[in-house]
Amino acid sequence: MQDHEIVKYKAAIVECLTNKDTYNLEKYLLYGLKEIDETKFNTTIVEIWSQLNDAGRQSEANLFKDTYKKLGGEIYTLSESESNEALAKMSFRAGQFDTAITFYDKCLTDNPTTKEANYGKALAFMQLGKNHEAYHCLKQEIAINPDFAPAYNNIATLLWTSGMYENAVDSLTTAIELDPNFFDALYNKAFFLESIGDFNAAKETYIKYLALQPNDNEAIESLTKIQNSEIKMLTGDWKLGWALTLHTVSSKKIDDEHFDTIRTEVGEMLFQLKYRNDRAQLAPLSELVIQFLQTIRLSTSLAAIIPIPPSNTSRDFQPVYELAQIIGRKLYLNVDFDYLLKTRDTAQLKSIEDQVSRSEVLRDVFTVNDRRYEGKDILLFDDLYRSGETLHAATQALVDGGNVDNVYVVTLTKTRTKK
Repeated sequence: MQDHEIVKYKAAIVECLTNKDTYNLEKYLLYGLKEIDETKFNTTIVEIWSQLNDAGRQSEANLFKDTYKKLGGEIYTLSESESNEALAKMSFRAGQFDTAITFYDKCLTDNPTTKEANYGKALAFMQLGKNHEAYHCLKQEIAINPDFAPAYNNIATLLWTSGMYENAVDSLTTAIELDPNFFDALYNKAFFLESIGDFNAAKETYIKYLALQPNDNEAIESLTKIQNSEIKMLTGDWKLGWALTLHTVSSKKIDDEHFDTIRTEVGEMLFQLKYRNDRAQLAPLSELVIQFLQTIRLSTSLAAIIPIPPSNTSRDFQPVYELAQIIGRKLYLNVDFDYLLKTRDTAQLKSIEDQVSRSEVLRDVFTVNDRRYEGKDILLFDDLYRSGETLHAATQALVDGGNVDNVYVVTLTKTRTKK
């Protein structure tokens, strides 16, 4: 018998008691003994008896108890607090969330430190769409029961829906530390990490989750998608970084001056834009970045896009600036061209193969105008990731000079080597 049917069953019994109809009361009780799970039936009997007593309907409560005893049953009464908790859970299962909250409040009035009462109350508030009240209840549960992992899992859900993505992941991390086999928290963390673009961490978490739940096809599909993705994570002293794809498929040396290079689709589009001045590539390339930033929910938290200043400042057409301007305009983000500045001209790094020499060329090459983005999140944008030295130097300037909170990095492509 389903929970909603039990609610009707209880109402029918109460109606029999109101009418002193012992004949049909016995029939309902015998039916319940046969059709309802034993544990659930016993709970239902206690709940009916408790409700009658709470309502001051003593004669009907006694009639109910005597009739049940006549059939060979016995009502084992709960304490008032236990009765209220049982009624709260029953009300929740029946979709009566306001009633559940009322009974949980009675539990907490009797004993303010009742474990999981605030948690149950929070779940009812969440069902009613009252997330602020739910969050408050979950924090109270943690104050009483600090090792209760499900509370942190549900706090994460509330934080996520509020756009506090990193805080949500942190709360899930706590839940998993408390219960390493808490597969709901593992799945949520993997999904959240994937959604904010932390694909390496998401992959590791999906693997841990699938060790516990190996037949979850949705998780298997998500893990496979990450493993087969063309997007490459860029590691550095920035918060998170991505290249949308590799720059080349292959490159074979023909002689000292020539290579036979096969580029990826995006790599070829970028080549045509940079070295053939094909402005028709601006729209599709910028759209790739826009779609990616929207997918990982990053655009809403950014204060500005900062394009990397070019090596060749004499060039009339600057592809990175042009792309950044389109991306910013479509995402309603400020694109700041005069914040990150070069202190001197530099040679193009692709002509410098030695990493130490590249580092020397870029030492203190960037500075910032002021601290207008202090405590805020910034996106550094460049066309191609090679060694990461340029982005590293720019990040240092933003953090040390501008006191920026988080620096994110996006490039269109990444070379296969760091040369």
